[in-house]
Amino acid sequence: MIRGIYASASSMLTLFSKQMVINNNLANVQTTGYKQDIANEEASPGLYLNRTNDLSSPFIPAGMSTATPVGTLGTGVAVGESTLDMTQGQLEETGNPLDMALSGSGFFSVQTNQGVLYTRDGSFVRNPDGRLTTANGELVLGQNGPIQIPEGEVQIASDGTVLAGGQQVDRLAIVEFPAGEQMVKTGGNLLQPATAGLAPAAATQTTVHQGFLERSNVDVTKAMVDMMAVARAYEASQKMIQFQDAALDKAVNEIARFS
Repeated sequence: MIRGIYASASSMLTLFSKQMVINNNLANVQTTGYKQDIANEEASPGLYLNRTNDLSSPFIPAGMSTATPVGTLGTGVAVGESTLDMTQGQLEETGNPLDMALSGSGFFSVQTNQGVLYTRDGSFVRNPDGRLTTANGELVLGQNGPIQIPEGEVQIASDGTVLAGGQQVDRLAIVEFPAGEQMVKTGGNLLQPATAGLAPAAATQTTVHQGFLERSNVDVTKAMVDMMAVARAYEASQKMIQFQDAALDKAVNEIARFS
């Protein structure tokens, strides 16, 4: 029964963490280029059981060890490592010439205090020095470094070429990572590859759309359904703890009295 309480408690802790992930996704429904987190579950480390002191058993052949394997005992569920859902969000037209959205698996490259990081958030601005930056002030990188945009009409070609006043200024450093590479959030809507030191390649399957932004890929309806399912499962685990606690109380205070 105590083992059952531990299993139910581990379920509650896991469901609580899952609920926090869902809440964070819902809080970022309006965040440009946001990629939702997926909370994964995994089995807690199991206990490998052996039956000991079995020499007197008629079922144990002569010479066999007294430690007879029984099997693995589960100890409950645990929170696994969260992963990112990198599916494409819908593109929304804004008409702002410095807003850019990507179709495909590529990322914009930006210069930060932690080095070069990556984002799908193309809500860019021109800072007082004429440089293209993210909404948080990180420099947007081109093939020649930070992109300097002179005054004049700005045009962005589908391949990321930046033109100002009809003259080519630079080309956005849009990169792609190998298929299946996990991306990790670093804060500020920025990402980095999970594999340390992994160098990206120039994007070949990504298109730039000027005057558009990529919306969050959070499915609000599904997230709300998942939230209710998690809440119901949490309540069920809570009731299981109460049931097992009542059974344990009866075993200790009533059954033992008549033994």
